[in-house]
Amino acid sequence: MKRPRVVLQKHPSDMMLDISVCRNCGRPVMYGNLINNTGHDACPSCYEGLRNNIEHIRNNNYDLYRDSDHLYQMKEDDYQEAVRKLKVKYNG
Repeated sequence: MKRPRVVLQKHPSDMMLDISVCRNCGRPVMYGNLINNTGHDACPSCYEGLRNNIEHIRNNNYDLYRDSDHLYQMKEDDYQEAVRKLKVKYNG
């Protein structure tokens, strides 16, 4: 199951200017700056690592590749904690 998009701050007229959470590292990033690879997106600072991880797993363990939870850098619990903290920071 892929991580859902988290919007921290919605721009009133342009979705690309929304502040979202990078699904790979958990940092805030402008939605329009996310880079996508086979349905998995990441911010510019960690995209290369995600791409390398996707290629390695796809080539060496296809069953694991199909389970997208294993492709991201952060474990799910750590990611949810980062999202929680960012929501408090952005939304009070």
